[in-house]
Amino acid sequence: MRSRYGLLALGLALAIPVGAEDSVKISSASTSLAAILPAIGTPQAPVTIKAPTLDAAAKDLKGDSSLSGFFDGAHKAVSRALFSQAKPSSAYVPVRQVEFWAGPARIENGLLDMAGRATTRLDVEFMDFRSDVHGMKMAQALMDASRRGVHVRVLVDNLYSNYVNPLHDFLDGKAQSGKGAAAMFATMRQAGIQVLYSNAGRKGYFPLERDHRKVFVMDGTEGVATGYMPNDSNYSWHDAAAHVVGSAATMQLAHHFDQHWVAAGGGKAKESFPNETVPSPAAKARVVATDPNLNSQWRIRKSVLGHIEQARHSICIENSYFTDGKVFRALADAARRGIDVRYVYNEHVDHKSSGGAEAYHLKRLLQSGVKVYAYPRMFHTKAVSVDGQWASVGSGNLMPLLEVSQNELDVEVKDKAAVAQLNRDLFQKDFKDSTPLTLDNLRDHVPSKPEQVLYQGFSMAYFGYERGVTFVKHAVQGALQSLRDRL
Repeated sequence: MRSRYGLLALGLALAIPVGAEDSVKISSASTSLAAILPAIGTPQAPVTIKAPTLDAAAKDLKGDSSLSGFFDGAHKAVSRALFSQAKPSSAYVPVRQVEFWAGPARIENGLLDMAGRATTRLDVEFMDFRSDVHGMKMAQALMDASRRGVHVRVLVDNLYSNYVNPLHDFLDGKAQSGKGAAAMFATMRQAGIQVLYSNAGRKGYFPLERDHRKVFVMDGTEGVATGYMPNDSNYSWHDAAAHVVGSAATMQLAHHFDQHWVAAGGGKAKESFPNETVPSPAAKARVVATDPNLNSQWRIRKSVLGHIEQARHSICIENSYFTDGKVFRALADAARRGIDVRYVYNEHVDHKSSGGAEAYHLKRLLQSGVKVYAYPRMFHTKAVSVDGQWASVGSGNLMPLLEVSQNELDVEVKDKAAVAQLNRDLFQKDFKDSTPLTLDNLRDHVPSKPEQVLYQGFSMAYFGYERGVTFVKHAVQGALQSLRDRL
């Protein structure tokens, strides 16, 4: 019944112009709104709205007691859903140390070291945590920490943990032998670890919306944002991570973890962030996190675009599933301005549709003067540096479809020494290991033109579907919330 009324309200909201003067007043002497509800059904339970922009639209109704005022508010909810802008990201805060890790071995060793040094608390968030060699290595480190008294919380994506990985385990015979992911999580729980499945993503008509964040927080003093996940497949891929030391930045990471933890049914942890004095001058860092709610979908893209557009000397970028035409155009424009733009192309990406859509943009980049490098194996890196002074590393894919459907988190850093280390250990090494692309050899490294057009069309079509259904969902929720507040 809720959806039935919401759809009717949405239809009327879209049809009735804002500011209509021929309003029908609701009073004891006229037909009340409550009196007409039985014909179409009333909401049976409170409707929770996750998007603050829609809450604001609902509040607009409280000062108007007319039917057209109600639909005016619903109309505003639709407008806010369609045109809302990303809210600002977290502020930059000073950190005692920042370091970028390049390569799966370095990332795994860094995370295992943090687990081994933890004394009070570990918050761990992965999309894909499997019971294979590298997954069990991570699980064992977390269980060792828990047994020595560390409070360990592990958050894993619901789709992968409850459906995808158990299916893999069944096909591999692990489930039958009690060695699958479910058995691993059960053993972790027996060791005192809290393991929850993230329900931050939507369900039903939104199959691609996932909790794609990879976060590791230790003792309220150190934190990591990465694209790496503890499993054998990811260990074979090239990746990167940002490691920050400092309670202020760690608090930002923990805050975003807690949001998903509470949404998954867990309790909010007691704050354990020590006060500290950071010597000046110090490196600065901030967390940029997105979720599928309309007020924060584009934070990572908006930040990357802003820094590309303001670049004065150089841009280095590699992103594993990179199909965002707006970012590609910004890179081409920067190269035409005389900026040294270097881009690592994921020639061996595991999803062919993404690779074809990415290759669709390469010719224009080369024509604009962008230096393009074809990496010789699959990489899962999401990294960018600008002018040797700013860098971003984390889980965020620059792919419109995923930007609106997945929960992502990057750490951005302002520090010349740290960015120089990222350029040296990641970008310069990857440029050297890659094949420089030119207009002459481009065809040898990309899918055929029909495939590129097909994959680009598929990517755009599904993005339109996700975006369109998101608008409808939020508009309906806004109308229902408006109605509930009125009653």
